[in-house]
Amino acid sequence: MEHKIIELEKQQVDLKEKICQMESCARERGVELDNLKSEFKATSSAPCFSVSQGLNLSKEGTRVQAR
Repeated sequence: MEHKIIELEKQQVDLKEKICQMESCARERGVELDNLKSEFKATSSAPCFSVSQGLNLSKEGTRVQAR
């Protein structure tokens, strides 16, 4: 009976360690998610910028010299 108690206590320690690791991972993922949300809000509220303006494309789609 005592052997079973010791085995269960070891399992309990292992489970607590795994729970701590999972909680730590969840916190890290939460931070990553918060960062992505902030980045999305920042980019979605930025002024519009068309690709053709950024690449200086002509109407035909070829690159032109920036003035």
